[in-house]
Amino acid sequence: MEIAQRQDLGRVEISYFDASREYDTGTQYADSPTQIENKKSIELAISMTPNEAAAVADILIGLSWQERNAFAFKLSQEYLGLKVSDVVLIETPDRDYQVRVDSINYAENQTLELTGKLSSPTAYTSDAKGSDGVTP
Repeated sequence: MEIAQRQDLGRVEISYFDASREYDTGTQYADSPTQIENKKSIELAISMTPNEAAAVADILIGLSWQERNAFAFKLSQEYLGLKVSDVVLIETPDRDYQVRVDSINYAENQTLELTGKLSSPTAYTSDAKGSDGVTP
C-alpha cells in the first residue's frame, strides 16, 4: 500500500441564492484550522438558507482535510465485485483505514490496482451556523 499527500485547502466559500434575502446572492465560508492560503470558491445555482450554505462549506473543508492522503493498493481477483465509490477496510499493523475507492485498474496479471481516499460517514454532517446578510 502506498500513501501520497496532496496540498490542502485553507478556505471554502459558497455562493448561493439566499431565500431569506429575497433570493439575493449570499456567501458563507469555512476555514481550515491550518494556516494554508489556498481558497476555493464555489457558486451554487440553488436556493439555501445561510445555515445550509455554511454546513456545505464546513463539510467541504472537512472532506478536503480528510481526503488529503491518497491510497494506492492491489487486490486479488477475489474482489472483482468492487466498484468505484465502494468503501473498503484496509488493515495494517499500525492501524485500520476506511478507504473510498476512486479508481480501479484491471491489471494483466489478474489483480486489481485501486486508488482511494479516506472515508468516514460522519464527515458528511455539520452543525455549522451561517451568518445572516443584510435583508434588502
